[in-house]
Amino acid sequence: MLTQICTLKFRDGQMVHGLIEAESANGEYPIHYAGAVDRLPRRFETGDPADLRGLFRNLARELDAEFSEQTTGEYDRWAE
Repeated sequence: MLTQICTLKFRDGQMVHGLIEAESANGEYPIHYAGAVDRLPRRFETGDPADLRGLFRNLARELDAEFSEQTTGEYDRWAE
């Protein structure tokens, strides 16, 4: 399973994290948020790692925040 955490760090030090655990690249998975979630103007409830990365990169530009990403694991090649 691939686990991806995207983080936004705001100038005042507050952070918001988005986490997704995906079995394959071809699927929609729940996205879990933590931290200063109220600072996000929009969120996806489900998606894949590319969706999460795109959302957080766009929000970083929009909100003048620092983007970082951590990915561990790998897709299960047998998952459909």
